[in-house]
Amino acid sequence: MKRVASIVVLLLLFFSVGALCAEMASVNVDIANLRADAGTQHEILGKLKKGTGVYILCTEGDWRFIRTAKGETGWIYAELLSK
Repeated sequence: MKRVASIVVLLLLFFSVGALCAEMASVNVDIANLRADAGTQHEILGKLKKGTGVYILCTEGDWRFIRTAKGETGWIYAELLSK
């Protein structure tokens, strides 16, 4: 529940100040899974292609909570991103 509250707060802050405060990165593998939570055991929400630009909103260990230009949000393993 704490994680959900933290994500909601982060999203509210992100949308109120825009993408200028978020760190940008791009997918560096052919296909990367976008997950519901940080960890491979969590549901795959979608797949991102190599070169897809993302905004890093949050970090949890080796995982990054991201938002795409299309507004998709989810978690991706950090090594699948290049800054």
